[in-house]
Amino acid sequence: MQSAPIIIISGPPGSGKSTIARRLAEQSTHERSIHMHTDDFYKYIQKGYVPTWLPEAQNQNIVTLEAFTASASRFALGGYQTIVDGIIGPWFLDPWFQAVREGLDVHFVVLRPDEKTTISEASSFFN
Repeated sequence: MQSAPIIIISGPPGSGKSTIARRLAEQSTHERSIHMHTDDFYKYIQKGYVPTWLPEAQNQNIVTLEAFTASASRFALGGYQTIVDGIIGPWFLDPWFQAVREGLDVHFVVLRPDEKTTISEASSFFN
């Protein structure tokens, strides 16, 4: 079986990553697809969680990144078009480069809404 592509949808909070990723997975032309929400991987941590933006979260963030990259890769190798939704900054690209070196078809999309839209969407989380 040939592996399916991985599409990473990244961008700031409130930019529409989850909405777009879910729709891409639902409307995929592939026989199988998955929407992988990377924030869910942080929710799996039941003890010892460190807020991701703190410097002391570096090891946690690396381990979590490696976990969802490995999961996405395994789904793709199993024939699932894998739509990854999360804030994947330049500091988180090495595992994805490794997936490409291993022959996986990885695409990276960055959503860049204007400032007004980003503030409006992000503010809606607190209302």
